[in-house]
Amino acid sequence: MYYRECKKLNGNTAYEFHEICNCHHCQMRNIINPGTKNQVTVTTEDPGKFKEISTFFTNWACGSSQREAVAYYEF
Repeated sequence: MYYRECKKLNGNTAYEFHEICNCHHCQMRNIINPGTKNQVTVTTEDPGKFKEISTFFTNWACGSSQREAVAYYEF
């Protein structure tokens, strides 16, 4: 997992977290064509969500119907 800190136009700080899948399929695909792994991104303004995000990333893997990410947008 890696993250970056972003400043929004309204002055608030947002945190963007990224996790890259390391399942067998993504590893093999990456050998043939580097840079083609699946990735999930989570963005939050609440630093208190770090543990929850870490748990989500620990349980996430592409191609698993039990671990599908849900797109959620808040404007």
